[in-house]
Amino acid sequence: MLTLLKKLKVRNIPLLIISCVASVVIWFVVMSTINPEMTIRFQDIDVKIQGTTMLYERLGYTILSDTNFSFDIELSGPRNLILKLKRSDIDIVCDVSNVTGSGEKRIQCSITTPYNDISVDNQNDLVVTLEVDKIIEEEKSLRYELTGELSSEYTVGDPSLSSEKIIVSGPATELSKISYGLISADITGLEDTTSMSLPVALIGDSGEPVELRYTQQITKTADISIPVYLIREVPLTIRFNSGGGLTSDEVDYKITPQKVTLVGERAVLSEIEYISLGSVDLDGIGDGIITEKEFLPPSGTRCLTDRSSATVEVNVKDIETRTFRINKIMLIGSIEGFDSKVTTDYVNVRLRGNAKVLDAITADDFTVSVSLENVLPQAGNHFVNAAVSFLPTVNAEIIESNYTVTVNLRKTGTTE
Repeated sequence: MLTLLKKLKVRNIPLLIISCVASVVIWFVVMSTINPEMTIRFQDIDVKIQGTTMLYERLGYTILSDTNFSFDIELSGPRNLILKLKRSDIDIVCDVSNVTGSGEKRIQCSITTPYNDISVDNQNDLVVTLEVDKIIEEEKSLRYELTGELSSEYTVGDPSLSSEKIIVSGPATELSKISYGLISADITGLEDTTSMSLPVALIGDSGEPVELRYTQQITKTADISIPVYLIREVPLTIRFNSGGGLTSDEVDYKITPQKVTLVGERAVLSEIEYISLGSVDLDGIGDGIITEKEFLPPSGTRCLTDRSSATVEVNVKDIETRTFRINKIMLIGSIEGFDSKVTTDYVNVRLRGNAKVLDAITADDFTVSVSLENVLPQAGNHFVNAAVSFLPTVNAEIIESNYTVTVNLRKTGTTE
């Protein structure tokens, strides 16, 4: 019995094989003939945004919001087409070319595949929301900031910009975030006036740079000229004009202030040794004077302070007082009916001045005169004030101004 069964199984194997092949063939024939509908799902298909160039060129609008979208889609169609469909065959397209106006826009996406018989089951879910705004051009103010430090002997003047405005182009909502443009100049190590071309940063109301996605800077760089000046102390000097027996060697002087601080271009200021206060005439200064002298800063410089004058105090050195005996006394005028005569033999005149100057003075340099104009016409001795003078070129001072001599009057024709 077992032997018989084994023989039957061996004989049925070819039959079984033929039956399976026939079944598969019949199935393919049936499926090819019937080709039933079926559905397939693809996940995270990226959305392609189209028409942005046309949107800008036609209306001047751009998209502000994020454009990274993806959807899960369900596709239905004949089984033979569905099975051929690959992920790379599917495009989800969002066309913005016909968008009008600014603000939030909801746009229905379309699906394209290589096969017309395939439909989208979840078409109503394929909607993207975009923020659209008009592109405009605006001017913003331009500012500057200086960073770094100059060395102590230099200072910075007021920089000047090539323009006070910059131009930016972009969506109105984004441009409203820009407060001004800013260029930052590093002045470290500068010693001369310098011009720089620097990039312009866009700054918001908070004072921090603004991160902008769609705005275009028409003005990307700006020029700035930075004046750099040298600071230097320059001495004040005075010149003395000799006179009255005095030269600069016979005087001491003091200038207050002794120096002034000038600010100017290095090339100009480095050539200046001093500022002159002009001159003082030594003729007629007595034992000294105090005078105020104005000065002008040299061309191309200015004083760090508003001072425009200095005080000059001049003192004659080696001041002494000496007495000179003057024997010659002149009598000026006459009184009718009287003869007049000076009975005082001499006058001692005290003179104060520089020792060197006094050494050169003699009694012959003095004049003592007596006027009879106010003397009463009366015989006898009269005490009359005498006028004392000396060479006008001598820088010395007569200490006493009142000198008295005796004048005797007698009637004409009488004897003593």
